[in-house]
Amino acid sequence: MKTNDTSPPAPRGRVIGLDLHPDVFSAAALAGQDAATAQVEQQWDRLPTNELERWARRLPSGDVIAVEASGNTFAVAEQLRG
Repeated sequence: MKTNDTSPPAPRGRVIGLDLHPDVFSAAALAGQDAATAQVEQQWDRLPTNELERWARRLPSGDVIAVEASGNTFAVAEQLRG
């Protein structure tokens, strides 16, 4: 590793891809060292948006949520920050 490397450490858990819509959301949990070797471990499809916080509280603390860029991305990121 380079001594001047300022990149963040790799996530300890899974990467959760989150797709948001006004009334529903879908997500997929991927595990692996990189995109080429990642495997889908779990999927959630068309869950009600009002259940988003409850759903997120059940994720392990090492998981990282990647939210698609959309009009409400910043509001959802703030909502899930806790």
